[in-house]
Amino acid sequence: MKNNSHIHHKRVGLHLVYHSIILAFSVIIAITLYDLGFFNFALALVGKLKVFGAFLSGMLYASGVTVGPSAVFLVNLAKSNSILLLSVVGGLGVALGDVILSRLVLPVITSDIREALESIHNGTARSILHSAALKWALPIIGFLIIISPLPDEIGLALLGLSSVSLFRLFPLLWLAHSVGLFFLISVGRVII
Repeated sequence: MKNNSHIHHKRVGLHLVYHSIILAFSVIIAITLYDLGFFNFALALVGKLKVFGAFLSGMLYASGVTVGPSAVFLVNLAKSNSILLLSVVGGLGVALGDVILSRLVLPVITSDIREALESIHNGTARSILHSAALKWALPIIGFLIIISPLPDEIGLALLGLSSVSLFRLFPLLWLAHSVGLFFLISVGRVII
């Protein structure tokens, strides 16, 4: 039993290293693109796309890796567009981005987390993990993380663990992201 647990922990550890390498690689790419002037080009392009640019920026806002550039794009769009319109359209983009992330990326992460939790052999910890209160709280905590400035991937993983359908939450996600973007764009417009 301990040998299987050891192999399992090693595999989960390798997955975490793999995901960390992908994150580091995306940061290196972002820095390189910035140095090459890509973001100035992208800002100009998004500015020309107006409302569709808000939708695309919203989709980028769904991932923790691209949230920074996305916020800059949205705030720059607010210089010549309605903040309310940008928030609603951008919120739709974020909600759709959440659905795409939940389908493409998160099944692997969620299964890693689930396997790591199942490998816990401590009786007290195991009883907490299988409690009705935690099963009830996971979707709420996941949803709160999704609508917060924290990376959506964390909240989506918690929703994945709780088996809540993201499609059922889509209208609520759209509304919550729209409100969050409204405040983000409003504050960003005042600052810049």
